[in-house]
Amino acid sequence: MANILVIDDDPIQCRLSEEMLRAQGFEPLIAQSGADGLAMLDSENIQAVILDLVMPEMDGMTVLSEMRSRNFNQPVIVQTAQPAVENIISAIRLGASDFFSKPVAPERLIISLQNALKRFELENCLRTETHRQKGALSFNDMAAKSPAMKKSIAHGEKAAATQIPVLIEGEAGTGRDMMARAIHHQAKRSGKPFIAINCSTMDADELEAILFGTQESSDKTVFDQAQGGTLYLDEIGALPLELQGRLLALFTDKMISTAASEPAPFDVRLICATSKRLLNLTKQKQFREDLYYRLNIFPIYMPPLRDRVEDIDDLVSHFVTKFSVAEGRRIEGCSPEAMAMLRQYEWPGNVRQLENAIYRAILLTEDGILSPNEFPQIQTSLQGAEKLRHALKSMSPQAAPDHIDAAVAPATPLKPKAKPTKDRFLTEDGRTNNLAQVEKDLIEFALKKHNGKMSAVARALGIGRSTLYRKLKEYGLDGDQSNAA
Repeated sequence: MANILVIDDDPIQCRLSEEMLRAQGFEPLIAQSGADGLAMLDSENIQAVILDLVMPEMDGMTVLSEMRSRNFNQPVIVQTAQPAVENIISAIRLGASDFFSKPVAPERLIISLQNALKRFELENCLRTETHRQKGALSFNDMAAKSPAMKKSIAHGEKAAATQIPVLIEGEAGTGRDMMARAIHHQAKRSGKPFIAINCSTMDADELEAILFGTQESSDKTVFDQAQGGTLYLDEIGALPLELQGRLLALFTDKMISTAASEPAPFDVRLICATSKRLLNLTKQKQFREDLYYRLNIFPIYMPPLRDRVEDIDDLVSHFVTKFSVAEGRRIEGCSPEAMAMLRQYEWPGNVRQLENAIYRAILLTEDGILSPNEFPQIQTSLQGAEKLRHALKSMSPQAAPDHIDAAVAPATPLKPKAKPTKDRFLTEDGRTNNLAQVEKDLIEFALKKHNGKMSAVARALGIGRSTLYRKLKEYGLDGDQSNAA
């Protein structure tokens, strides 16, 4: 749902515009002065603007000029009761997408607005992909409606203003590479080399050769190639301990000393990333503690997609536009039912999984709208979880144990009677258990039933493995009884 800002000093016109936009599925935001409109552009996520030209204090032309100077690139549709030719020319020069004389037929305004939004989305998509191909990604190319992502980008912007090492932590597919490239592009080293390698895709000998060179090879190392620029080491936790020591020596000596060249001054900005907590690897003696503290000067956490649901709409819109153009398909977007399903899913593969799901859906669909049927794996996963929840709700509680006052004394001595089975939904004193305790008991039962196999447990409970691990930690359950199988 696109947010449309209406800037108009006429309350009646504002109310009519609000009703019209809401009827068409848009989310209207109203500002009755130019200053209020600019303030809302600063604070809200706006996709398009409907602007009146004639307003007191700050007119529409001034608003357009301010939007251009502040780099607001949302499409603007101008409507005015004074459609002079010079006003039209001035507004178009200042960036207006369309121009209408009041009163405007609602159908014409909606069509113009829809076309402007499509053009805006296409331009944004092309700009992002161009930046990606040129290695010039910026923070503006990252979807960031959610508070979690806004916080990460704010940290990235602060890191870009320094020359210190940066450590980016986050699950696979969360955009660690984009963050590293955005930091490089906004830093003083922008325009200098950006060299990226993944430590988890090479063995120790390959890593040693590419990082520090060998006697047999005269090829430049990645440190030589990145001189004056940035070296991005992804999955730094996979770097062998011996090479960790040599990397630490670079920070100490400030000199590059390779097997194939003479020592040279070390002038490389180092950005590292990992999908595992380096602190945990340090405690397990798999990562050097002294190197960890050298790298962890400025940590940045990339949140998983399940923690930034507010960004899913923009990501879906971007991927639909990108793959529609690539495949030559005319796809309008996702149906409301499909969007609700995509927001509900936990996305263990994060943004990369969402991107692949959208691409597959575009290849499957026969229509211009993506429905839930184009996402069969996600649909099946969510339906399985819903069936389990329904089954749990329909379970009838066991009969309450006999109260001691109701027991009848036997006429003859009997063998001790077995203690009544405790009702799983009741506490020792007969009160109803809280939901957290019931959930904990259910997870313990599933762990025992499936012999601690985490995939089977998560599948039986209808939740993702990441959610299951989080629950184990939250309830203090013994993770050793489980395994990754």
